[in-house]
Order: sequence, then structure tokens, then C-alpha cells
Amino acid sequence: MKPGNKSYINILGMRYGRLVVKSKTAKRSSSGTIIYLCQCDCGNSTMVNGVNLRRAITRSCGCLAKERQAISAKTSRITHGATVGGKMSPAYKSWITMRRRCFDVAYKDYPRYGGTGITVCPEWENFSTFLNDMGERPKRMTLDRIDNSKGYSKSNCRWATGRTQMNNTTRNRWITYQGVRRTVAQWARVLGMPRARLSARINSLGWSIQKAFNDGKYKHNKQS
Repeated sequence: MKPGNKSYINILGMRYGRLVVKSKTAKRSSSGTIIYLCQCDCGNSTMVNGVNLRRAITRSCGCLAKERQAISAKTSRITHGATVGGKMSPAYKSWITMRRRCFDVAYKDYPRYGGTGITVCPEWENFSTFLNDMGERPKRMTLDRIDNSKGYSKSNCRWATGRTQMNNTTRNRWITYQGVRRTVAQWARVLGMPRARLSARINSLGWSIQKAFNDGKYKHNKQS
């Protein structure tokens, strides 16, 4: 078509998807339609058949298709290993819970995690990376942060039993005695003493650690 033809449609300056038509070129398609120079939102320039623009066949310089492929590949990586026998795998459940704790403001545990600044390392945005780093979750274990002041990452996480996690909670008091660091509950087991009694000696009676550990029949075993 020529500009003087009644059927000619002026599309200069118009937007089609991510493309804005900048100018006509001297090139024509095999059917004789005008080829336009277009500016894509991503910054690239490209030449497109005007018919393909108007029919929404071409919506970008090619970046849109690449982004869709990347999203598809990422989804594939994320879901790999997410199911076992048609059910959500234990590791995937832990991954989902970890992310909800840190990013879902409506989740019940968010105030104690994301709300206090606990984050997830960028590598663990991808479930397959998390699975490669941690392995499948063993039975009767859950995801535990070794240092509760730090976020979720390969170097700061482990699969742990409920007892280990309770020992690691910020609510526990840690005591270092003769170079050994344990919680009050752990020291009580080492001493063969009821936890409540050891806590009372330290907290209520105000005894020194030396006296609390060595008074009476309870003696600390350095090899324990």
C-alpha cells in the first residue's frame, strides 16, 4: 500500500504490546506491506511487518518470548523434587513454610521471622537449589537455623529434631562452664538434676554457676 491509497493506515507513534512504531522503512514484506521500525520497551529497536503489529502477532522485539521461556524454565526447576508419589515432598513443605515465615505478612509466624528481619538467601528462591543444599528432610526432623539471629542459608541451616530446636530457641538460656556451652536443660541432664531445680538455683536463689552445679550430690562430669 502507498500513503496515498485510501486503505493506507497510519500507525506511526502507535503502541502494540511493548512496541512503539517510530518510522516507516523502505523495506516491504513479500506481500508488499510496509515494514516499520519500532522501539521496544526493553530498549532494543526492531523492524516489524505492519500487518503483524495490527494483528498482535508481534508484541516485542523478542524479549517477551525469552522472558516467558525463562519463567517456564524457572517453574520447572522449582517444582523438580517437589512431589513424592504424587504428594508434596517433606523438603518442599519445609521450603514453603520457610518462605511464608519470611515473606507472607499474613502468615501466623511472620512476626517472629520476616517481621524481625529474618530473610531467605537469594539462592534458595529456587527450590531445587534448596533441595540440593539440604537434601530431603529426614523423618521427625524440621528445618532449623543454627544461629537464630541470622537468616535461612546453606551455612546456617540443618535438619534437626524437636529437642535440638528447643535447645536452640532464643527463649533458652545458655551457660558456658569450664569451656563448655550448653542450655540449662542440657546442663540439667548432664548433672542428673531436675531442670526446675537448676533453674531455681540460678534464677530464684541467685546462686553462682559454680555453686549451682557443684552443691550437694549433683556433680558436673567434664567428659559428658
